[in-house]
Amino acid sequence: MQLLKRISVYFSFISVILVSLLSYSSLSRADDVTPKARQNCLRQMSHDDNHLDTTHSYITSWFCEPASWVDDFFTDERIYEGGRAATKIRWRNDVVFREKASPDFITTINARLQLPNTSKRLKLVFESENQDDISETIPDTNDINQGTLGFLYDFIDSNKASLRLRLSFSPSITLRYRYTHPINETLITRFTQSLYRKEGIFGTISAFDIDKAIDEKNAIRWSNQIEIVDHLDGMEWITALVLFHRINEKSALSYESSATGITEPQVLTTDYRLGIRYRRNIYRKWLFYEVAPEVTWPKISTTDDRHSIFAVTFRLEVFFESI
Repeated sequence: MQLLKRISVYFSFISVILVSLLSYSSLSRADDVTPKARQNCLRQMSHDDNHLDTTHSYITSWFCEPASWVDDFFTDERIYEGGRAATKIRWRNDVVFREKASPDFITTINARLQLPNTSKRLKLVFESENQDDISETIPDTNDINQGTLGFLYDFIDSNKASLRLRLSFSPSITLRYRYTHPINETLITRFTQSLYRKEGIFGTISAFDIDKAIDEKNAIRWSNQIEIVDHLDGMEWITALVLFHRINEKSALSYESSATGITEPQVLTTDYRLGIRYRRNIYRKWLFYEVAPEVTWPKISTTDDRHSIFAVTFRLEVFFESI
């Protein structure tokens, strides 16, 4: 069984290389993203600005020149594909209240910085090693504080495809390939294959997403992920369905549902989750707060009873981005 697991991981590695080479040869210059006209990091101050605005602009000037601010409500790793963001910093402060447990106070900083006098493909990163697209839907507070420093290099970086290598000082190495294919104007599919080695362990993560725009205010996303580790039998799987609803220019809702499970040593759905996330832009475009109540139904083994656990998360987030 261990031999078959290693063969599966190595086969995934070879597949990523071959598909990446084919994608690279087929991509034309028209796929490359050309940034819009650059803007100054320190924008023109108005009479309404105060010390908070001045501080924000000053900090931003340390790592970007020029900068462009965005007000994407549900920011995730996808919006930095295709060279959109050269530098981004996200500072989150969470207070989590769980049923029959003490409150958790969590502070995280995820940063991706464009290094001066280097290739635009090379970035310095500080973020959770297990951070992925689906983690926004299924938060894991057990690993949320384990930020690591490393380097990110984009071999391929276009609208349709990307090939990315991450070297972390933990130490670990991750190679990730992503291909995005629009079916039509309202339907997009996305395939992601990641391979990693950490502490002498090989693993592979395969993910498939479908994004559907229902109308101007509503969109739906179906995400699926499978992880295989060479020293473990079976696999871990995740599936999530999220409905996004834009209330107005300053607020939005997401209705989230997900399930996680394993196939060995027994086939088991280890958790079900339902949640609602309210996100609002306050005071300035780069400042947000969230209120996210949820209920989960975990189960560790087939002999355990499944009980509901209620929780609510309050979040304050500061977001920086440069083009």
